Amino acid sequence: MMRRQIVRCSRRGLNSRAKKGFTLIELLVTVAILTLLVAIGASVFSSTLKNNHDKRRLLDLGSISKALELYRHDWHYYPASTAFPAPGSPLCSPDSSGSPCKKADGSNGKTYLDQVPKDPSTGQGYVYLALPVSPAPCEAYGECVSYALCAWQEGTGTYEVPSACGSPQTCNSTTCKIGLSPP
Repeated sequence: MMRRQIVRCSRRGLNSRAKKGFTLIELLVTVAILTLLVAIGASVFSSTLKNNHDKRRLLDLGSISKALELYRHDWHYYPASTAFPAPGSPLCSPDSSGSPCKKADGSNGKTYLDQVPKDPSTGQGYVYLALPVSPAPCEAYGECVSYALCAWQEGTGTYEVPSACGSPQTCNSTTCKIGLSPP
């Protein structure tokens, strides 16, 4: 009886050279997957950053609003739009100015806000609109009975906006989409 010999061959046995490295297709697939992951991560990061800027704007407008309420409590009116300080400057009582707030006689004036905050993206100031009781501007009479604080929006959130902010103000040439008015 004759035995047949079974020859066992492995792939390696047939191919004398061992595989050393990756094929071009494997490298291209890996690069494509990494590119896709980076693109998704950058998009999520950008969206999160914009929404965080909007939250910062709301917090800033809230701190300005609280300072304005303290101002009104003491003076029975809000400051005129032209009297509202520039970003980075203090909000002082109307009988004082400068940083720190000083009266004409050199004594300390009341400071309602140490520094008016700046927009987190642009570094510009927020829009402050002093609103009169009558159609006449309150700058002429000093009787501003209300106000609107307005800011532009980067993210996708939905916020309540005072009607005074609805027209294209100076919110980076777009309509203000974030705002506050007195409680």
